[in-house]
Amino acid sequence: QAARRDAVNATGGPLPDALLHEPVLAQARTTPDAIAVRTPGLTLTYRQLVARASALAQELTASGLRSGEPVAIWADKGWEQVVAVFGTLMAGGAYLPVDTAQPPARRDTIIADAGVRTVLTQSWLADIDDLPASVTALAVDLLPEDTATAPGSGAPRRDPDELAYIIYTSGSTGTPKGVMISHRAALNTVEDINRRHSVTDRDRVLGIAGLGFDLSVYDLFGPLAVGATLVLPQADRRGDPSHWAELVRDFGVTVWNSVPGQLHMLCDWLRSEPPTGDASLRLALISGDWIPVTLPDQARELLPGLEVVSLGGATEGSIWSIAHPVGEVDTTRPSIPYGTPLTNQTFAVLDRHLRPRPEWVPGELYIGGAGVALGYFGDERRTAERFPTDPVTGERLYRTGDLGRYLPDGTIEFLGREDAQIKIRGYRVELAEVEAAVQAHPDVAAGAVVVDDSTSGGRRLAAFVETARRD
Repeated sequence: QAARRDAVNATGGPLPDALLHEPVLAQARTTPDAIAVRTPGLTLTYRQLVARASALAQELTASGLRSGEPVAIWADKGWEQVVAVFGTLMAGGAYLPVDTAQPPARRDTIIADAGVRTVLTQSWLADIDDLPASVTALAVDLLPEDTATAPGSGAPRRDPDELAYIIYTSGSTGTPKGVMISHRAALNTVEDINRRHSVTDRDRVLGIAGLGFDLSVYDLFGPLAVGATLVLPQADRRGDPSHWAELVRDFGVTVWNSVPGQLHMLCDWLRSEPPTGDASLRLALISGDWIPVTLPDQARELLPGLEVVSLGGATEGSIWSIAHPVGEVDTTRPSIPYGTPLTNQTFAVLDRHLRPRPEWVPGELYIGGAGVALGYFGDERRTAERFPTDPVTGERLYRTGDLGRYLPDGTIEFLGREDAQIKIRGYRVELAEVEAAVQAHPDVAAGAVVVDDSTSGGRRLAAFVETARRD
């Protein structure tokens, strides 16, 4: 068993030595007039994307942005998000997505926790004036394009092992925690996926993931590193499967990247409105939640020739760390195999003493290798707790909190969570954080939050409260 697992984890390969955005800048020099970003209302070539990002980088540099400093991106889905991300990285900063749909209190908590001084946004957001007084808001859509200089000018080149982005996830203590990912860690995953699945300049990738969900990291840097096109939905229709189908049809989308629930929604729509002509989709990357065993065949029936790949991991593991190409599915089994590790990454099922578990015996899943996060922003205690060192190899690991077990062929089967963390549409949610927010309301004396799976629209949260007495 040990030899088989060692072989499965023998994933070593060349590590990238570039910054996360540098392959995109190189591609822009090679194919400046190719389409980089396409939306229903606007198209950006690689030249235009880099010009806008360079203009933003100049603004950030002139404002005194420090190397590695977090810059918040508080914007709806659109080309402005893409420019904001690349402009921040080109200026030497680290980007930090902040969802426009979340409560202002949570937004402000994240901004304060990360010490953000600059927020990149869109001029039309109605509550832009409600941002904390300590930050400067800069509307990306109002920046001129023609002031751009050479890509990356004005900022010294950073080390690939330095911070590229921070994504805040739900925290068990009631406050969100910021996961810090380096340039090299993220780029290792991006390049591996492109290589495994032959993503080229002929591909068009649909980017429906929110910027604060790390599937978006691949959407931004995967296709644009090879000259492909990133297709973005309208912000107000990002969750509409009829809109996804329109984009796939109108723009010839070839790569789909989403949680299982969104692929299921697309299949439901296509079943009611069958596509005409040949389907352009060739590859579906599915991750972020449990994949129903019937979903791959449903998708392939509606989209002939579609390759379905199950991916897994954690935000702390740089998007994905494990993969399983889904062939014929045994629908009598409870789940699709989690798979085997990606290049330069390892996956293990261990007990609480970090010892390997035997085949078929459940244990906790640990991620190792090049994708492991730098830690949690400003939280050394939590970092030490979740990122232990392997006592045998000395390798730094990430303790996922997920349960799994080894199968006889060395692959891993996912078994769920060991704690109260859940996933809703791919987002990690700690019930304790939601309960803390409910209980903070002055009219609530006590409260509990549970998962409701009873609706056809997918799982949701339900809160039960005891009201405070009012004399």
